Amino acid sequence: MAKKLPTKKTAENVLKKLLSGKDLTVLLRQAKVVLMVGMPGSGKSTISQLLASAYGFWRFSSDQIRMEELFPDQEHRQANQHDQVMLARYQVYQELARRVAQAVQRGQRVVVDSTNLDDKRDMIMKALLEVTKPESIAMVCVKTPENIMKSRFSWEGEDAAQKWFSVYEFWQNYLAEGKASYPKAKDYPGVHICTVKRYDLETFDWIAEIGVIVWDVDKTLYASVSAITTGINDLIMKEMMQKFSWSLSEAQEQFHEQHLKLKSTTLTLDHFGLDGRAVIDRAFQEMDLETHLKPDLKLKKLFESLPQFHHVILSNASRASTERKLKALGVPLKFFSEIFATYELPVIKPDPQVFQHVIKQTNFAPHQHLMVGDEPNTDILPAKAVGMRTARIGKPFEAADISFENVYGVGRLFGVEIEQRKRKV
Repeated sequence: MAKKLPTKKTAENVLKKLLSGKDLTVLLRQAKVVLMVGMPGSGKSTISQLLASAYGFWRFSSDQIRMEELFPDQEHRQANQHDQVMLARYQVYQELARRVAQAVQRGQRVVVDSTNLDDKRDMIMKALLEVTKPESIAMVCVKTPENIMKSRFSWEGEDAAQKWFSVYEFWQNYLAEGKASYPKAKDYPGVHICTVKRYDLETFDWIAEIGVIVWDVDKTLYASVSAITTGINDLIMKEMMQKFSWSLSEAQEQFHEQHLKLKSTTLTLDHFGLDGRAVIDRAFQEMDLETHLKPDLKLKKLFESLPQFHHVILSNASRASTERKLKALGVPLKFFSEIFATYELPVIKPDPQVFQHVIKQTNFAPHQHLMVGDEPNTDILPAKAVGMRTARIGKPFEAADISFENVYGVGRLFGVEIEQRKRKV
């Protein structure tokens, strides 16, 4: 598989959620330069990266110039260094304005990732207006609510949070004193000014990096079917009763006790000396699967709507039964780059080696994989342990990066709405 991340379509779909159609049209067709405007921690960097991925903007960052080039030893979040930081900001923005203007003059499209709340914004505007017209400039304001921003500050730990709070309060005071402000149309004639309409950017920080989606099958691609569950359980009990000469109640009690410890039906069968994979696979082979699983047009549409990813299956079943399920669901095999059937491997889920095997075969970094599954202990936790991102299908699970009630919700991560959510009356 190619290592290049297919992020363009994902970024485009996410931007459709964040900005109006009119604003996106201006950014796509008219703007040569975009200035991000907002408080530190508001999400400007994430949105600027999305603009770079979706529309090919060349990204310039004031933080990068300050911390990596001009002032690498200066801690820009220390409350007692505000005077030093503000003095340094003039030099940073002077250099930023020069680079941005040169890039626009060369014909590059540019997005500027910086606070742009005070007079430093006008330093950049002055440089830009010497090389381009106001109509080719856009400003994207990110007015993230205070409670969301303060929640984000705590992610890096208590010490980092205190520094972020200090910076936040500094800019709050600046806004209150009139030393900083969001841009107004009357002050920038001809410039397109827009405001982001959503601020739930937490997932957007990582979804643009996803290159491979790893799908579990049973109870993930299709909801739990009582007839299938009953068929599997009946065969399991039959095997245990025959092997140990137990009654049905004894077999159920013993199986339940071990399953609570091992958290896996397959491993529980292995514990009792039965080949768990073989038993479960035989159950699927013997049942009239096509009676219980019907073609799912929404599921097919989900895969059709996400062509920018490599899709792979990871199941403890055999390849034959996995392909049979997909066929019954009406999902063509052509959607999948690979089917990893652990029935054919030395180990099974939840063994971390299974997930590491997938990573090795896809040739993508661990964090570029999204594991989609229903079982916390079999799908989510072991996938996270090797560095994958995770989406739990079913009830919300705190350890998962995100949870969805059903598989169609996965599309919403990438701006694709397969199943319309009900509106609250």
